Amino acid sequence: MYHKRRLIILLSILTLLIPTLVFAQNKIYIAPETAVTWTDTGGDEVLDMGGLATDDLAVGSFLDLGANSRSSDYVFTFFVDQFETDPVVGESIDLYWATGTDTANFDGVVTTAPGDSSTGTAVLAETPNLMYAGSAIVTTTTAASAKLRISGFIRFFNRYIFPVIHNNTADALNRTGDTHSITLIPVPPEVQ
Repeated sequence: MYHKRRLIILLSILTLLIPTLVFAQNKIYIAPETAVTWTDTGGDEVLDMGGLATDDLAVGSFLDLGANSRSSDYVFTFFVDQFETDPVVGESIDLYWATGTDTANFDGVVTTAPGDSSTGTAVLAETPNLMYAGSAIVTTTTAASAKLRISGFIRFFNRYIFPVIHNNTADALNRTGDTHSITLIPVPPEVQ
């Protein structure tokens, strides 16, 4: 009987202590890794948006995210550096991503599949079959002042990806000294 009481008292004490011992709080941080940039020259990947005509598409080279364990979480920054002529307020430049499990089979129908260092071509009617990431909205009617930038979070589960840009405006993008670009940063969660 004495041992049963002792055991009951010990269990009572443990039930009071266990929540503070077992349920310690964890923090989850993001741990940004090396950025990848798509641009016409000087980037990690190729994407030439210079002079992109109205209602036309630009397709970047594909990025191999790797076969091993990797982050599925990414932060992107999409930058449009001016127009050739004065744009219309409210129009947009739209960003899509195509993904694939290999270098020949991507979402949508690409007319020419991109290489790891060469751009491809796509069909506008296929953009609904791509992963929509966002739109940079024109907010000025002055070509030289129209520098558009959007950022966002996206998740990729396939190994291969590439950006597709739709110029959904009535004006071509700047082609002289432009710095149009997309930057993609892996941000895997890190549990502390």
